[in-house]
Amino acid sequence: MIVKSLVRPSPNLLNKVYRREVETHEKCRDVILEIERLRLETLIPFAGLVEVASVLNRLLNEDFARRIVSSLSVTYKIVREDEFGDYALEVAFREAPSGFDTYFIALARKEGGTLITDDEPMAIHAERLKIDSISVRSLTKEEILKRLRKLSEQP
Repeated sequence: MIVKSLVRPSPNLLNKVYRREVETHEKCRDVILEIERLRLETLIPFAGLVEVASVLNRLLNEDFARRIVSSLSVTYKIVREDEFGDYALEVAFREAPSGFDTYFIALARKEGGTLITDDEPMAIHAERLKIDSISVRSLTKEEILKRLRKLSEQP
């Protein structure tokens, strides 16, 4: 979701796909801005940081990727695998999502948090495990912002 919030989709996509991806890009951007505005504590598994670095380096350039990773490391809490690895294995055995998705789902499970994702299969795996999730693709911007505000009101 972080990369989608930063990088506009290619206009070379088919028109229908392009419109859908632009909408997702804008919702991801708005979610990130609202999380920051509400000062919601946000955790990212270290593997997610690695993914952001890799994708931004590939799509844009290393300097930009390094600046974003540095900023994320200050803005969000980066959680190393050793802090939730047992949960990741449990998620992998119970749901068998992709390895990358497993880390995000496991971290949300361990912390009792809400998973926010633009990846519909990841959200489905989380929901099967009774993990609260916000699916950026399937909700309207207004529904997402309302859910984020409710999260900010929780102790």
